[in-house]
Formats: sequence, C-alpha cells, structure tokens
Amino acid sequence: MTGLFRKLRKHFLSQGKLRQYLTYAFGEILLVTIGILIAIQINGIYEDNADRKKEKEYLEAYRVDLLNNLVELDRVICKREETVQRMDSLLQWSQRKQIEIPIDTIESHIVTIGFYTIFQSSDGTIEDILASGDVNIIQDDRLRQSIVSWESNIKFTKEWERLGQDSAQEGMDFMTKHIPLYKNGLNQQFLTEELLNQLMKDTYFLNMVDNQKVISNQLNPLYIEIRNTHWELLEILDKKIEQL
Repeated sequence: MTGLFRKLRKHFLSQGKLRQYLTYAFGEILLVTIGILIAIQINGIYEDNADRKKEKEYLEAYRVDLLNNLVELDRVICKREETVQRMDSLLQWSQRKQIEIPIDTIESHIVTIGFYTIFQSSDGTIEDILASGDVNIIQDDRLRQSIVSWESNIKFTKEWERLGQDSAQEGMDFMTKHIPLYKNGLNQQFLTEELLNQLMKDTYFLNMVDNQKVISNQLNPLYIEIRNTHWELLEILDKKIEQL
C-alpha cells in the first residue's frame, strides 16, 4: 500500500499535475488521520474496558470490607453499651449505704474499668486503591470520596478511642496497685466488704468509672454514624457493581 502511494505521488509530480497531486496528498493525509483516530478509539475502548474490569474488582473487594466492618461495628457498639451499663451500675451502687449485689457481679464490673475495645476496621482495599493511584477509575463520586476521605472521616472516632485506651490503662494501673487481682488466679474473690466500701467512697476510683462511661457514651453515636454510612455505601456499591 505504501509503495502504491509512492508511485502515485511520483506519477503526479512527473506529469506536472499539481492539482491532482494536492488532492491525492490531502486524501493521503485524511486517510492516515482517520487511521490514527480509529487506532486511538480502539485503544481508548481497550483501556476503558480494562479500567471497568479493575473498577469492578476494587468495588467487590470494597464491598467485602464494608460488610466485615459492619460485623465489627456491631461488636464494638455492643461492648460499649455493656461498659456504659456496668459503669452506671457501679456509680449507682456507690450512692447506697449497703450493696445487696452478688460479689462476683461487682468484681466483673470493676475489672471492666481496665478493659477497652476499638473499631478494628477492614480497610485493605482502600489502602490498595490509594497506593496504586487508581482512585480516579472509581466513577461514582460518593464511592470515590468515601475512599479518599476514609482516614479523615474516622479520625475523630480514633481520637476518642485513644482516650478510652488511656482511661483503661489508668484503671488497670489503679487496680494493680490497690486491688489483689492475683486472687483470680487462685480462684478466690479479690473483693472483700472492706475493700468494696473503700472503693465506693474513693473519689479517684469513681472518677475513673465515670470517665469510662462518658467515653463509651461518646463513642457509640460515632460508631452508629459510621455503620449507617456503610449501609448507604453498600446500597450504592450493589447498584454500581451490577452495572459494570
């Protein structure tokens, strides 16, 4: 084909047919241009298909992460609600002159002061997308934004969780110094009536109890908000995955 074009070009020039040559040259340029445009279009279609395939893989993996997070959120919400109930019971008991509650129940509530739980999120897919630089292949604005702003969206929650960890560590330090927890290992009760009465009058101890209650009350609405957002994202994901 190239040889034919070359012969035609030579023929027109040798015959002095400038107009015919210009017409031929324009046609040749047009033909080459059309070929390039077709190649670009084909390449664009190929790249778009590859992007859509990768996008679907990312979205399916993201969906699995969100489902795992919902299970984890239910766990931490339940734990925080339990902490609030236990701490509130201790505070209420501290206002009574006599406590007619099973000693082992009180012991389990007190030990809770040294415990904490955090939202252990599944965010591996988000990390993969951000690290690869492929975030722009996510077409849906809401989904793309949820990936880009993931860290900032849970930052406030993580700050409260750190306060909860510090509070739990403070509670554990207090119990280590003032409560014979080692008796648990001997299958003995570590609380005596005298020690219990001391704790129920100890302002520092009761402040720790109240602090755990406050932190849990602050965290649960944040967890619930994240959970609601996850359900909204899952609805968008299901529709988008079905379209791809």
